[in-house]
Amino acid sequence: MEIPAYYVERLRGAWGTLFLLNLLLNWAIPFFALLPRRAKQSTGTLAKIAIVVLAGRCLDLYLMIMPPLVGTESVAGLWEFGVMVGTAALFALLFLRILGKAPLVPLRDPYLAESLHSMHG
Repeated sequence: MEIPAYYVERLRGAWGTLFLLNLLLNWAIPFFALLPRRAKQSTGTLAKIAIVVLAGRCLDLYLMIMPPLVGTESVAGLWEFGVMVGTAALFALLFLRILGKAPLVPLRDPYLAESLHSMHG
């Protein structure tokens, strides 16, 4: 069975290590970490797994784009890191600005009191 060309390029050299890390971040770690029921009910655990998956997604995009552009050597430098941090900061800034303009609780909802009571009841 022949491996498709897409994967061959990403399994050579330093890309192979990043490819395996990609599998860990996007599949193995979330899968095994979320097997216990208690882990799925813990907001702290879910937040940590979400961060792992986001890091894996960034790595996944990096592995899709960079190998054809730079060849067999993986190049991750200040520019790549800076663009990622800048994008995340811009998203956070816009998100918090928009979030601050609207109330977080629907003030005119006729079922608000009932909903709040059922959450704590």
